[in-house]
Amino acid sequence: MPAPKSKKLFWGSWMLCIIVSFLTALFTLSAHTLISAFETSLYDLPQLFFGSYAMNVIVFWAVLNGIFLIVWFWFIHQKVNRKNGVTDEMIGWKIDRKSLLKTFGLAFTMIALFYAIIALARWAFQTDFRIFTLAFKTFSPDKLVTLLPYLPLFFIFYLANSLQVNGMMRIEGMSEKKNLILCGLGTVLGCTILWAIQYDSLVLTSTHQTYWPTAFVSILVLTLCIPQLFVAALLNRYFFKATGKVWLGAVVNTLVFTMFGVMNTSIAGVFL
Repeated sequence: MPAPKSKKLFWGSWMLCIIVSFLTALFTLSAHTLISAFETSLYDLPQLFFGSYAMNVIVFWAVLNGIFLIVWFWFIHQKVNRKNGVTDEMIGWKIDRKSLLKTFGLAFTMIALFYAIIALARWAFQTDFRIFTLAFKTFSPDKLVTLLPYLPLFFIFYLANSLQVNGMMRIEGMSEKKNLILCGLGTVLGCTILWAIQYDSLVLTSTHQTYWPTAFVSILVLTLCIPQLFVAALLNRYFFKATGKVWLGAVVNTLVFTMFGVMNTSIAGVFL
């Protein structure tokens, strides 16, 4: 449990992560023209080059947040944690090559088996598990190609989130339930504030327009992340407790979220 002086740093870090998440979301909206120009330049290329346009806004935001979280985690760990007796083993970020390969193998096996069950249910019972666009569903094999460039970029974010949840916010003496709620809220409040501003304006103003009408689709897609991001924090803690490492949760969350997005959206560009 943090000492009185460390409590200020703990809550300050928690608030800082929320603020940065919100500000990077605003920056992503302002960079929409740049992202659109990037997409246009790739339109005639094979679809493996970021062809899921709905995901490009999210991946841009995720990379910005992932880089910030990794830098902030390194600063806290070097300047504070080590002085308070927190070791690398407690955080679980160090892993040998053999264990890392096993981690990736386990994560891919879990997702493959899960989608095999989904495909079997679809084939045998015509079951559709979709709830809006946030869903596990069957997909055409060509989308696996489109998936590839998104995986390493989203992995930056989910590895950073796993380090944050398990290396910065796992506090001895705090109840697990309370701690997990804090971890989940710290992950999603930035997007939630953006969502609230956008749709409060729709209801409360006389014009009945959203706050950013030209970015309606981008914010809709971004806010669809909210429930998944909250669950991702919980999964990162669950897999950390099962393995003692931050890696398995990061890989599983990367696969789950990227497949959520890419498999449920249209793909632009030339088919291979």
